[in-house]
Amino acid sequence: MKTQLVYPGAVAMAKLGVASTALYKRMLIKAVEELGGINLPRMKHIQAVAATLEAAARRDAAFLFDRIPEKIKTAEMHEYQLSAAGYQEKYQKEISQIFDAYARLSPEAKEILELAVWAHDLGVPFGIEWEHAANGAKVTRQMIRDRRLREPIAALVYHHGQFSNLTSSSFPQDIYELSANLRPALFILDFCDATGRIDRDGNQSNPIGLKCLEFYLRVMPPSGLIQFEKAESLFGIRVRYGFGPIIFNRAIDQEAQKTIFRQAAQSIPAATPRQLMDFYGSKFRCHFMDILLSALDSAEDKGLLFTLIYKAYREAEMSGDALLWPDQDLGRRLGTKEGFTDFVDKLKLYVSQKGMNNLLKAEPSKGRIIFLTSKIA
Repeated sequence: MKTQLVYPGAVAMAKLGVASTALYKRMLIKAVEELGGINLPRMKHIQAVAATLEAAARRDAAFLFDRIPEKIKTAEMHEYQLSAAGYQEKYQKEISQIFDAYARLSPEAKEILELAVWAHDLGVPFGIEWEHAANGAKVTRQMIRDRRLREPIAALVYHHGQFSNLTSSSFPQDIYELSANLRPALFILDFCDATGRIDRDGNQSNPIGLKCLEFYLRVMPPSGLIQFEKAESLFGIRVRYGFGPIIFNRAIDQEAQKTIFRQAAQSIPAATPRQLMDFYGSKFRCHFMDILLSALDSAEDKGLLFTLIYKAYREAEMSGDALLWPDQDLGRRLGTKEGFTDFVDKLKLYVSQKGMNNLLKAEPSKGRIIFLTSKIA
């Protein structure tokens, strides 16, 4: 990784002076500014995450509430049958639990967390978008010389997103690989990362309304993850959030849920609902399943997609985790409004004309099922 080519000013700062927390913060802020030269939206996102952390530190509920898009507030007021005042009161009461979680961090953990916030997306320019956490950990280790800080920060960068992605691509056991004393800091990092978003029109927004906030309160350390060690429990929240990041506020409707089990029973010998829940709740990982589902209009097609993935897994005699992976770098393509719309429209057209049966290819040796996006492009 040629970190110096992407972050020359930050790397130069790392080589000068006595290492200190203050120096590393200035260095990482410099790196974020340099990232802005090649990826302005990501720079703004990191700055928004840092602002969210500052709001949590000062217990500023209004800062977060005011940035929730009105369409989310309106939908949730209807869902929860709350007035505008009642909705705000409930949000402020529940967000205080996140503030309490931050307050419980030790001074050292808060210091490490702040630096991790500035570092967490520095791996974006290197390789595939969905591997940016691992690449960011490498960048962190190259920039931070102080061993006391280097490994904890790199670990938070490596694991960031795993709380948020329980609904799509991670499992409790992934988070358990992180030392227990760092998990509360990772939880706050993931919460701030999700709230500190910039939408596709360039506006800063906090997509975490009550529904998403309740998710974070359910998985909050130290004991919140225990319930999701059970496949059926994790399957349940993945269905509730549409097998995608919770901030997108998607869901799988009841009819589609039924077709998942019905179609599997029809096309896979001896397949049972329990086997489907076990697979999708304890083995399946995907960063873009919600995008695929959003391109399928009918419950039958959505159920068929789940069935075909599981069928490919079974027929390839795979075991253990299975990662649904695109044969092209789909992450960057979906990062823009135009790219997202283009992909969804092309997938809709392809499925209407040719179906889905030839879009999957198992790679058992790599633990992957490949989704052939190249056929759609």
